[in-house]
Amino acid sequence: MDGVEKNDIVCSNNVPQIQNPAALNLETALQQFVIDLREDGEPENTKKAYLPKLKEWFQYCDHVYPTDPYKYNMNFDKIYLFMFFQTFRQQKKRGGNRQLQQQDIYFDAEAYDNLMRPFAGLSLGQRLLENAPHVEANL
Repeated sequence: MDGVEKNDIVCSNNVPQIQNPAALNLETALQQFVIDLREDGEPENTKKAYLPKLKEWFQYCDHVYPTDPYKYNMNFDKIYLFMFFQTFRQQKKRGGNRQLQQQDIYFDAEAYDNLMRPFAGLSLGQRLLENAPHVEANL
């Protein structure tokens, strides 16, 4: 349907119906209210602690999935590989690297590439079954 977004259509008794735009606006406004309420109630130090990891996630997605239009959407594979990297990479010093943070760099692409090189070309299932048990923490 031209000019109609997929989210604007609701199926009732297998007959597509276009939703009332006012209802969509209300739903969007309510969702945004909940997000704002959650963020406003979050302690300032929690925001400071979570922000670097959030930036690292976005930089990870930019590096690993550069052409994926949905690269920031979380799914099992992306989260698993990100957590795998977090677990087996060389541990960062507490407080992070201030020089890199000033440059807004949180994800070490070179370390990721070096760690994941032995697993190149394997599907996630193959990585789990064949290679993950043989990985040593001091790579």
